[in-house]
Amino acid sequence: MIHEGRPGEVGGRLAWITAIRALLCLFAVGIIRLNRPPGAGIEGLLPYLLAAGVLALNFGFFGLSRVASPKRIEAAQIWLDVAFVTGLVYLTGGVGSDFLLLYFGPILAAGVCLRRPAALLVGSLSTIGLFLCAALYYSASSSGPHLVEQIWVAAGRPEPGALVGTLAMHGAAFHMVGYLSATVALRLRSQNIHTEQILENMSDGVITVDKAGKVVYSNSSARAMLGLDCQQVIGADFQQFAPLCACEALREVLSGGRRASLEVSLGRDPTPVEATLLPLTGHKGPLRGANVVLRDLTERRRLTEALRRAERLEATSSTVASIAHEIRNPLAAIRASAQELKKALKLSGPDSGLLDLVVSESDRLNRILTDFLNFSRMPKPQIAAAELRRLLEEVAAGLRAGAGSGGASVTVEGAGDLWLDADVEQLRQVFINLGLNSLDATGGRGPVVFRLSRHAGGVEVKTLDAGGGIDDCVLEQMFEPFFTTKTTGTGLGLSIARRIVEDHAGRIEPERCEDGWTAMKVFLPCGRDAPGPAIALVTAEPAGVQET
Repeated sequence: MIHEGRPGEVGGRLAWITAIRALLCLFAVGIIRLNRPPGAGIEGLLPYLLAAGVLALNFGFFGLSRVASPKRIEAAQIWLDVAFVTGLVYLTGGVGSDFLLLYFGPILAAGVCLRRPAALLVGSLSTIGLFLCAALYYSASSSGPHLVEQIWVAAGRPEPGALVGTLAMHGAAFHMVGYLSATVALRLRSQNIHTEQILENMSDGVITVDKAGKVVYSNSSARAMLGLDCQQVIGADFQQFAPLCACEALREVLSGGRRASLEVSLGRDPTPVEATLLPLTGHKGPLRGANVVLRDLTERRRLTEALRRAERLEATSSTVASIAHEIRNPLAAIRASAQELKKALKLSGPDSGLLDLVVSESDRLNRILTDFLNFSRMPKPQIAAAELRRLLEEVAAGLRAGAGSGGASVTVEGAGDLWLDADVEQLRQVFINLGLNSLDATGGRGPVVFRLSRHAGGVEVKTLDAGGGIDDCVLEQMFEPFFTTKTTGTGLGLSIARRIVEDHAGRIEPERCEDGWTAMKVFLPCGRDAPGPAIALVTAEPAGVQET
């Protein structure tokens, strides 16, 4: 029958009810003192003793709530209130007592704090208590009821018909008040629960602060952005976890009542958010606090950066394509002319070597131009079923063979039978590029490890090496076209790799591991549990792939 509220809510409600009950006890003592001088006998002190005893139990119960269940203490106090009002009514005139209205106190408290059956039960107990008072008055001698002399509120006893009507009217009022108060409280609780569920399921964070800047509510999204739990947030000052600019904006909202909006970073791992601060007013207009709505900007910034990158790539691709076309034709003429000169002049020795150098350098320039054209005209993936473990083992074998002496350590770890829908030749190009970069970082000897793992919604491949790692200044530019830290190469390897991965709806990003290794993570969605149509995987040598 006890309403299951949050411990903080029940404890706060218990404190308020305890304070109100103490005031009512003092009020009852004052009314008794004004209407009747204190008697010399014990019967004259009974109302005072009863009020004092209930007052002591009231604070005793409140102290017990710190070690016992506050909800059960709350229920016990309500039953005690019914007994207290019944005793007070008996000692001050029975059905004619002015303290009959106090019965509505525990009934209303039961309706608010307990469930509807408990509120109706408290109404029934109040009716029974009033009936017992009347029965004791009528069963006593004509001089008055037991333990009571010189009744000060209502001298004499009402007629039986009037008594029945009074009891019926009060009983009906008790049950009606209990039913209505419990119904209203139940609807309010349901509305609050519904509102909290909406707030908890919001992707935006919501924080509510009072006029002093103390946090009184936060949903799970806000706590996730802050990296804190509920106990660390509720009751804390907003300035403890918010930057100075947000605190100043909050003070302006609380003082001026105007909304504000700004972009800040929150949490231990700073999350970029758009904070909208809205004044919170009561029903009559006074400012009660503010709501802070936090919208995570991480995805928006990622999309904005992707759009800018796509625009830059489009402009770069068209420029590269036109330049490559213009250069290839004269380059082909230079190469052919050098070959014809060598045949016509029948040169030998150093002169023949110079013409051979012209031909070989022309071939190298042609390969670079081919990379440029591939970058500018990246074909759409030809999707088919591919087994990732087998693809990586072939890439590893090709990297070992292309290392010269064959002594490079390139291995594949992790689960097998990882199938996905992809363009296998484009993925081969991605992992050859990553493997070549890792071999270059380790001086061509390794070790380099391709580590596979299954994740929710796809598979992840980490290309790990124990090289020197990636400098912070390189991280922001490593995927930009034509950026390279090497003396050779075009700087297109990682740009092409990222475009291929993104065309497969995946993502590629660097990662520093705690054990000193460096990893490039490739996440590819749509992992399969069973193979689709078989396709042939042909081992490709890595020598022809341009590295970053």
